[in-house]
Amino acid sequence: MIIEGSLEELDCRKWSLNFLKDKIGACPVQCRGKTDLESYRKGIKYCIHETTVGEYIADLQNGHKRSTSRYLAAQNIKRAFPQIGDASFVPKFISENKIHAGPFLWIARNGHYEYTHVDPDEGCLMILEGEKSVRLISNVHWDVLEPNALGSLGRTVQSSVDLENPTPSQKEALKMVNCHFGKIRPGDVLYIPALWWHQVSALSNGVSINIFWGEVGESKFMKKILEEPTLTAFKYWMLNVVEQNKAHVSWPRILSRLEEVLKNFFLKQWHETASTEQIELIKKFIMTHLNISELPPIENNPPKHPPTMKIRGLLHRDRGQDEQNKKKEGKQKLKRSKEENLAILAKKQKLIKAEKAS
Repeated sequence: MIIEGSLEELDCRKWSLNFLKDKIGACPVQCRGKTDLESYRKGIKYCIHETTVGEYIADLQNGHKRSTSRYLAAQNIKRAFPQIGDASFVPKFISENKIHAGPFLWIARNGHYEYTHVDPDEGCLMILEGEKSVRLISNVHWDVLEPNALGSLGRTVQSSVDLENPTPSQKEALKMVNCHFGKIRPGDVLYIPALWWHQVSALSNGVSINIFWGEVGESKFMKKILEEPTLTAFKYWMLNVVEQNKAHVSWPRILSRLEEVLKNFFLKQWHETASTEQIELIKKFIMTHLNISELPPIENNPPKHPPTMKIRGLLHRDRGQDEQNKKKEGKQKLKRSKEENLAILAKKQKLIKAEKAS
């Protein structure tokens, strides 16, 4: 759904490339690189470049070669740009709902193709300068969009289908899909339903803001996503997070206290207090995925708070998951056990005593 001309009352409506260059041009930022490659269009891989807002915008306006493969994406406005953080951002139609995250600033070059993906929240995309084209596809067609393998990095689930260049078999499968297509212009707001596939392309250099949100209530948003057809998409998203965490040293402790971990996870992600029934449903399909019939026992004398299940790879996606896991395993091997540390300490104390005796 596109709501036209609904931003005029907001402070952010006046934000243009020149306005931002003037107000926050000196601010350091990290932008995505290699965004012109096929691996980016499929949500698999990108790198990170250090720059400033002013340099990035100047590159866009001057047509610098490096601007053709870079994207200033998902900048948390309140944290990264306090100079403009007090502006009003929230349009009326979501002002009485629960904000999950944001606002985030996006500055795109003309021709940028953002990979197809789903977000685990209701989305609100606001266009401040420039134009974009958008494709929205219901999660009823989950498998047709070929989600990337479980354990892929990031908060989104990405599609391995390049909608502008599908393979012959993908093109045939897409014929059964009802795709909602539109153009969004300055002052427009695009509503993106939670866990719907969407793909956005820039038709000109431009500025946009997005906010993630959900319905007001203790667990109203969770109730919505735990119903089909969204449940299928949510399961995949949740299992993707599970697979991101399995290789980490904290995983056995996460699994042993899974109910507590899940409650804290949804409280952080969505500000939702999940019901016992909702946690039980989610725990059940996680255990089915892991092929276990019961959770491991909790360690003796556990800490008061359970470990945190994290969404991994929010920033860097320039290495494959296997490579990241190997790096983490290597770090873990370098860590000494408690017994090894005690043995080293005893050896040092013995040497000190010997030196004193001599």
